[in-house]
Amino acid sequence: MSILCRPVSLAELTTSARAHRRRWQMGIEAAIITHQGKTLGFIVPLEIFNSLSTESVCRMPLPDLQPWLFQNRQGWLEGIMDGLTLTWHTREVLGFVHPRHSIQLPLSVIQLAKKF
Repeated sequence: MSILCRPVSLAELTTSARAHRRRWQMGIEAAIITHQGKTLGFIVPLEIFNSLSTESVCRMPLPDLQPWLFQNRQGWLEGIMDGLTLTWHTREVLGFVHPRHSIQLPLSVIQLAKKF
């Protein structure tokens, strides 16, 4: 099964999360969250997230991800955590994984050209 990796900028994460949450949960699509050309991480189904060798993991409501990442983007990139389990109405629904785990992801992640 091939999974579409959709790049989503940090600025548009809120609208994309609403529109694509079910596709991300079902594993039809994975989100590559970016900020100013840097990959901040990947939103993946819990099954994939739980199979990764993550150690430092916190829990966070999905609507809080965008403001938290914006405020902590440098610390996140420097490795303050391995990942986050994202909740929706208190239920864990998705995982957000640090870019260093990209080699463990069962996704064909490709570099995408910038749109001008």
